[in-house]
Amino acid sequence: MNRSSPIIKRLRARSRKMAAVFFPQSNFAFRLRNFIMRNMPKRLLGWNFSGAIKAEMKLLEK
Repeated sequence: MNRSSPIIKRLRARSRKMAAVFFPQSNFAFRLRNFIMRNMPKRLLGWNFSGAIKAEMKLLEK
């Protein structure tokens, strides 16, 4: 088994979870996502995305 295989599996699982935010399943979910993104404070949005990046970096360190 390749040494990077567990890392790749964890990154793929995380990417699938994040994809639900960017590619909603229904029109309602799409509109709700757009409404939330437009009205969310930019600082909170940045905190969320920087947290996701930090989590992926931690996965790569393991």
